[in-house]
Amino acid sequence: MLEERPELYVYKTNVLHIVDTDSYFLHIPKCGGTSVRDALIHSYYTKQTPELKYLSFHNHSKAEDLVSAIDINTSKFILSVRHPIGRFLSAYNFLIDIDIRNIEHDDENAQFYKTRKGYLEKIGFGGFADLLADKEARKSVKQTYFNTSDLTHFDWAFQLQSSWVKDVPKSNVIAYKIEQNDIFEELDIPLHRSKMKSYNRSIGLDNKDKIYKYFEKDFDRFRYQFSEQWDAHHLLNERATATNLPAKVFKGLLGGIKVLKP
Repeated sequence: MLEERPELYVYKTNVLHIVDTDSYFLHIPKCGGTSVRDALIHSYYTKQTPELKYLSFHNHSKAEDLVSAIDINTSKFILSVRHPIGRFLSAYNFLIDIDIRNIEHDDENAQFYKTRKGYLEKIGFGGFADLLADKEARKSVKQTYFNTSDLTHFDWAFQLQSSWVKDVPKSNVIAYKIEQNDIFEELDIPLHRSKMKSYNRSIGLDNKDKIYKYFEKDFDRFRYQFSEQWDAHHLLNERATATNLPAKVFKGLLGGIKVLKP
């Protein structure tokens, strides 16, 4: 585990640069990026080619956040992406899971997390999906139920995956669908799934429509299909059938890792 290697833990908060390739791994929240990032760090730290360095850019930074350090029009960006419906459902469950953990471990603020958890469970996934079309309601929820330490978890749920590579030429983006496990197979590492304490698996056709309309650009950009027959179990655990950029491309990029200098 990364936490058991203090000398590596600092890389958890930074953008990884694939040395000698002008390629950068952008960590999109709720797309399996933590497992991919940790595997990259472990795999290439042990090789020690080249030596890992720590330089700061937030690990969830988007390409546009890096313009002061790199040319985003010529650099390559590696992404782990996820079916938009499955990602949004995962984000909702993750917010509840955060509260469950905080209630157990933060006695001082336990009541705050209990109140927020109660709100999220009361509105359910349908109410959470309703927020997609109501910016003012989202603003009110943020002000009422979220503090500065975990506000980003809420915001990320409503950000398009394609926004991480906004204005980047499509030819410079290598996107791996996490459902296909290609990126894990190419790295020759075991796939680890997050263990959530609470999973809401009820989606509903109306909610699927709302999510599709909001994240339509992600469906198009990463070639995901909308299907009325998919249920939550499939969305959380599926192996996607649609094709994507070949995983073999990744092998030629991996020459080592360093962290991007701001």
